[in-house]
Amino acid sequence: MEILQTNCSKLESLYVKIVNEDPYDWEYGRITVIFRFSGIRRLALEVFEVAEFDEKCTEMFASLLRACPNLETLELGLSVDTIHHCWSFSKICAQIEDTTFDSLRSLRLYGALVSTLAGDQDGPIRSFFARHPHIQKLSLLTNQPNDLTHNLSDVSGAFKSLLYFEGPAFICKAIAQSQAATRLEYLRLTNVSDEDEEGYDGGDVAWSDFHLLQRLPALRRLVLEFAEDGLDDDNQILRSIFNEKSASLEDFEIKSGYTPVNSVRAIDISYRSTLTQNTPGRLNQRATIPTKSPSFGN
Repeated sequence: MEILQTNCSKLESLYVKIVNEDPYDWEYGRITVIFRFSGIRRLALEVFEVAEFDEKCTEMFASLLRACPNLETLELGLSVDTIHHCWSFSKICAQIEDTTFDSLRSLRLYGALVSTLAGDQDGPIRSFFARHPHIQKLSLLTNQPNDLTHNLSDVSGAFKSLLYFEGPAFICKAIAQSQAATRLEYLRLTNVSDEDEEGYDGGDVAWSDFHLLQRLPALRRLVLEFAEDGLDDDNQILRSIFNEKSASLEDFEIKSGYTPVNSVRAIDISYRSTLTQNTPGRLNQRATIPTKSPSFGN
């Protein structure tokens, strides 16, 4: 790594994969040397099978981020073999409340990600998004049962530049009620269920009354990835979408793990008529309804 720093002084992009590393070695130079590049703009860090990822590790990790003030793209992933070791996005945000990445345009968090652990506050998350209103691409992809449950719809300035979002369905509600609503072009909803009330406590709007497409007039591509038991005959998200018109939507895809999509009444009744009558453009030809969820690609 020292050779790279000497011979590649203009390096701007860095991908780091850490496997079976003792997190406490980060403090003693084996990992921190990575972040001595002064011009890093695009950083992807994947951590696999660490022994633990506790609060001390979060502090060290945050100090590494502060060493990259010019970040434009940041990807953070943690893969572990136990549910008890997770990222806490709130704790990371709390550690970098004194730092603003003015050039940050793309943020992707994935793997063992939870918004909060016991005792965490939502203030640091709200503050983070308020300080970074220029994020254009946001991905929040968690494989944990814990959900990102904060009400972010009233965070001043948050998401106003957002064009691309992928993440849990109920976070989409915050996006659709924010300043991003008129600009968003790409939307991928993951782990979609059929519950009317989802996400943060209080003030949530039922999907059946949400009018998603009306809120997103610039949306060009929509992907719905249903949970294993989320696609049934009266799915509220499907009905909310298929009862509306969109002058911008070009590509629409449904992904379902085990339920044959064509057997669902919401599709049989609404899908064909909506695609042929209410939606102009190329949606008729480009819509796809696989019976099993393929691997996702942008």
